[in-house]
This record gives sequence, structure tokens and C-alpha cells, in this order.
Amino acid sequence: LGVGIGPYSDKSSRLWRQLLSMEAVKLFCLRDQESVNFALAKGFTNVIQTTDLVFNTHLWSQYNQVKKQRLAKKVNKVGLVFRKWMYYDINYEAILSELVKAYGKNQVVLYFLQDSDTVVVKDFNQYEHYIYQQGKEAHLTTFTNALSEVDLIYTMRAHGAIVGSCLNIPTVILPIENKLKNVHQMIPDISYLNPDLYTYDFDAINTWYETLEITTFEERTKRNQEMWDSKLATIKKSLTHA
Repeated sequence: LGVGIGPYSDKSSRLWRQLLSMEAVKLFCLRDQESVNFALAKGFTNVIQTTDLVFNTHLWSQYNQVKKQRLAKKVNKVGLVFRKWMYYDINYEAILSELVKAYGKNQVVLYFLQDSDTVVVKDFNQYEHYIYQQGKEAHLTTFTNALSEVDLIYTMRAHGAIVGSCLNIPTVILPIENKLKNVHQMIPDISYLNPDLYTYDFDAINTWYETLEITTFEERTKRNQEMWDSKLATIKKSLTHA
């Protein structure tokens, strides 16, 4: 429900393992067109395009105490959502160096996901940072409130942008994979798609930020929630006949 599939390389062992597990799935509710196309190309027919579950903020927003109502006049504090990914050799120091030069070391906050990012946390302990432990409500509260402290989020993770948009925080998306480009298409009014991981036009980013008008938060979440609502009858029918 509300997930993306892939990306995979043709030689990926993970692809074939997951294709075997996908054989048992009766219904796919996928969040982007690229995932839908992949599932259809692999012969799966019970496929519905929805959106990401996180946009259903009523399911989790009670754990967050802060939601930005308006933007700061300029970017003062930024967050960087890390992603340690085995399929991509990322120069984290180079990325962080660019942000520190632009904003200052004390104005950069780092966000990590426990387990998958633990291996890189120790290298950046000198920075203010938060680690999210999945599945724990208390940590969800702490983590989303910590995200709410920054004016702008740079993210290597899809949900860094999605959760950011739900908190009304603009996001610079670092396209570690095509999935991130798909996320930009979900929230074009509050996200900036950077060309790559290492090239930053901070003048352009600051101009984009300073001319943003966040007036569509309710409309954006409502639009994504209505997509789910419009598909519920189809989903229930598919599951009933599965």
C-alpha cells in the first residue's frame, strides 16, 4: 500500500528475490507511475496508482506538535536527511562541506534512520543530529519536531521530502535515484529538484525559497488524501475478489 517498487538493475539479485515474493501479492497500490509501469511490465495486473501513505497526515500527525504556518524570510537553519545506500557510493563529506560553506556548521542539522544509517553516524557526531527509530511513537514525535526546527530540508530520502511537505517545510531533493524525481512530481509546489548530489546553486535555491508562498498545505494533503478515498471502492472490490 502506497509504496514504490525499485529501481533495480537487470542483474540485481534483489530484483529476482523480490519478484518471487511479489507473486503472493493480490493487489498493488503504488505511489508513482514508474512503479506502476514496472509492475505491469512484469505481468502483474491488479495494480492501482494511489499516492504515498504518509500524505494521510491524520494517521500520524497527532504525534507532531509543530507545523510551520509560514516561511522564514530567508533560510537560517537547514536539515540534511542522510541515506546510506549500498548501491551508490556517496561522498557525504563533500555534500556536507557544501552546506556548511553556505549556511555555517552550527546551522546544519543532520537526520539519520537507525540501523540503515548507523554506519555513517559516528563520522558526523560533531554536528547536531537526530536518529529516528522506526516503529516507536515517542521517536516519531521527537524526530518530526526536530525536523520542524529547520527552515529548509536537503534530503536523499523520499520520505524526507514527503514528511517535510506534510510539516510545511520546503525541501531540496537530492536525486540519489529516480524515486526522488518521482517524489518531486508529487509535491512540486514545495520542493526543489537539485540536478545531482554535488552541484549546488545556492543563489537559485535561495531565490526559489524566498519567492515561495506556502498557501497550499491543506490543498496538497487534501489532494493526496482524496486520491486514496477515490480508490477505496476499487481497493475493497479487488481484495474481496482476490
